[in-house]
Amino acid sequence: MYIESSHANNTGLAKMINDCVYDTKLPTQLDNPNCRTTINGFPIEVYMNGEYLGIYNFNHDRYSIMSYGYDYKKYPNMLVYEINSNSNVSAGAFYQYGDNAESSANVSERDYYARDFKLIYGNRTSANDNYAEIKELVQWVSVAEYDLFKETINEHFNKEYLFRYLLTVLMIGGVDSLGFWLN
Repeated sequence: MYIESSHANNTGLAKMINDCVYDTKLPTQLDNPNCRTTINGFPIEVYMNGEYLGIYNFNHDRYSIMSYGYDYKKYPNMLVYEINSNSNVSAGAFYQYGDNAESSANVSERDYYARDFKLIYGNRTSANDNYAEIKELVQWVSVAEYDLFKETINEHFNKEYLFRYLLTVLMIGGVDSLGFWLN
């Protein structure tokens, strides 16, 4: 069920990644072992009026905050973003506003970051988010030379999760998740 040729491979891979790859538990998982780092679901075969339509995913919404244990009372400062862009020229590829005139033309600085990063969970809404943390991260990645990057990576990333992500993406061939790494 982990790797197969249907559209349903997402749920199988998500189970493997949650159960096998990320074995160091996040704070939400320590509080509640049912919380996950990935979507959860299963593949289903769909028939309509006797006609076979294929295999599809049946899973909870990836924005389902309860599945991931996001709780404003326990974690009031937690922010969760999703990178919306699969670009190699914008904020999602860690280019600061203005670094690439083409991708930042005719858009405000806030909107530049908002179009590549979606706020999934936090103590603010997408409408009033100033993306300060995202701007800081993008600036650090875009200007850090090798030594500075190596010395300060712990300030910006959980290295264990970062490296597990990289290795998992390489293992499953998910290179579309590495656009900025391949440039």
